[in-house]
Amino acid sequence: MFSVFTSLAFSIIITRNLSQTEFGLWGALGSLIVYGMILDPIVGYWITRETARNENSQKTAILFNQTLSFGGIIIFVIVIFLLGVNDNLDYEILLLLIFLIPTKYLLKILNTINFGWKPQNNSYGMFISEITKIIVGLVFIFHFQMGLAGLILTLLVSYLANIIVLSVLSREKLTYGIQLKYIKKWIKNSFISLYDRLKTIVYESDKILVAIMMDSVIAVSYFMAAMIVASLVTYSTSISQVVYGKLLSGSKTDFLKDTLSLHFFIALPLVSISIIFAEIGMRILNPIYEIASIVVIVLTIKSFFQSFRSAFSYYILGSEDVDKYSVNARKYIKSSLVYVPTLSLIQYLAYIVLLFLVLFLMKDELSDINVAVYWSVVSLIVTIPGTVYFWILAKKKTHLVFDLKRIIKFSIIALGVFGSTYFFIPDQFTETSSFELIFKLLPLILFSLGMYFGLIIIVDNKIRLLLKLIFNEINTLFNKSK
Repeated sequence: MFSVFTSLAFSIIITRNLSQTEFGLWGALGSLIVYGMILDPIVGYWITRETARNENSQKTAILFNQTLSFGGIIIFVIVIFLLGVNDNLDYEILLLLIFLIPTKYLLKILNTINFGWKPQNNSYGMFISEITKIIVGLVFIFHFQMGLAGLILTLLVSYLANIIVLSVLSREKLTYGIQLKYIKKWIKNSFISLYDRLKTIVYESDKILVAIMMDSVIAVSYFMAAMIVASLVTYSTSISQVVYGKLLSGSKTDFLKDTLSLHFFIALPLVSISIIFAEIGMRILNPIYEIASIVVIVLTIKSFFQSFRSAFSYYILGSEDVDKYSVNARKYIKSSLVYVPTLSLIQYLAYIVLLFLVLFLMKDELSDINVAVYWSVVSLIVTIPGTVYFWILAKKKTHLVFDLKRIIKFSIIALGVFGSTYFFIPDQFTETSSFELIFKLLPLILFSLGMYFGLIIIVDNKIRLLLKLIFNEINTLFNKSK
């Protein structure tokens, strides 16, 4: 919840100090960095599963993954030059992007280790990283006006802060020596992990496709700005992410009912805030993006469905135990480890093809903002059926059921509180300063959130128990640090 506010604060620093072209270019470059990360799952895909099952492959994973990062750098540079993106980049920017790749490899492997052991450690690391990002961003991006270079430097420093925290918290898992048997296993089964990454590469190619077909990154900037507000709801996925390691460790699936209810508990206020404050949120980012408020609403609905689709995939993959045994490739191919990525790949290919057809048929008639609108609609259309099908699969795999009584209770309270909040929003805002807008809106947002959480704490005893457990965990952490 803390990172929701810090991420928004950092996004304001970016959107207020980078031009539309720079911001759109960053979106396209973010898609290209995915190509540099293509080798990361060779280790990362398996290390969470191994850590959850108390295997001692963590130090081996870090060293081997860093070795693979050099291959990722080579792939990234090749893609950059093949697409001709280097013509629009200063070489200092390109060099910073290259440094970003091995840093992301190290951060991701530490995250995946903790993901299968103590997932709360990742939240502690993110907490420090988010604070660092804002402080350093104010220096490099706001004060020195370093533009895209300042953004990349800020991310590098924040990633390093996160790495330090995670390294300290996970040092218990990094005491074992190098074991070649794990490297052999990862290489032997790399066809599964690389196949799983293929879906991400296809999905993230949308920004590159739009930039190339429109010969501009302005539409990308509108879409990305809208995603900043719309993606708030995706933070609710962290509730279901931690289930993955718990299922891998052999736990029964009874707790999934409560986990899914918690997902709704967090998602409902976030989706409400994103929709209600769509137009004002875009003005806070930068008035030039205010025209894309309808894109925010469409993408918020899409993100809501996407968050549950991700949750259902964690339930399915966490319940798969085929890799616990010595099996041949045929059994792997028949398992959920291949079936789930295949479904995702089909969905994302349909998304890219449909987006291409829309842009190809209507290219001459679409303005940059209209491109962003159609883009968001295509994304929503493809996401909904995929979410429904993943729910059906999760239900078969884990006997998943909805606690309809609690979910309806959360929904009614959310509708009542945030529906009322909408009528208290001033009709007009004349301020253009982000600080002035936030200063006027923050009390209203905090009051509505307080009402929502307060009412649910009163009527739901499981949420009261959850709060007690959270405070106990924080107290334990501070006692250990003393």
